[in-house]
Amino acid sequence: TTFEVKNMTENYGFRDRDLIPAGMPRYDFMDADAAKSEKKILFAPTWRKYLIGVDSSGSFFATPDKFMNSVFFKETYGFLHSAELEECLEKNDWYLDFKLHPIFADYASLYNLKSKRIRIAEKSVDEKSYKVFITDFSSFCFDFVYLNRPIVYFVPDYEQFRAGITHGYNQLDLPLEEGFGDVNENCSQLLDSIEYLAENDFVPKSVYS
Repeated sequence: TTFEVKNMTENYGFRDRDLIPAGMPRYDFMDADAAKSEKKILFAPTWRKYLIGVDSSGSFFATPDKFMNSVFFKETYGFLHSAELEECLEKNDWYLDFKLHPIFADYASLYNLKSKRIRIAEKSVDEKSYKVFITDFSSFCFDFVYLNRPIVYFVPDYEQFRAGITHGYNQLDLPLEEGFGDVNENCSQLLDSIEYLAENDFVPKSVYS
């Protein structure tokens, strides 16, 4: 995209003549106007390198004790099990699909979801079917930008990110604060953001749309 060309030439040393701003082929097959959404929310956080093990061959392995003791797990678990979320989904007849990053797939059972309105998502999802997207640093958010669907950021371990612990870097090319939705750092803030969207028919705030 034009944003990426500008970013790569100004910040990463690429030459302008080596980059072709031809758009993203991914979106050639996504008709935003024709896409029909359902009464569903997708919650898809990305992985964290400090919450997974890596063996001598470079393969990942689960570290459940470390994961369950993390702020990331406690806050995401608290959100998914909160009475306020259940009430909001029930009142509005909505469902929420929780999609862990494939590297974190072995942790899905730790969430022990019981609500009939909150489900573990399949490995592959149809993003067009979701009305709202909750995420953190995932580039998956650009699909929902293209679809003009509301995005809510939830980063309970933002302090660790700023320290370079979560991913090995501590800033983004497009900071979340300049992104496409409210940034929430705890479960209570996130619930407030979801309640606001529910009260406004899940339409993006004008500043983001």
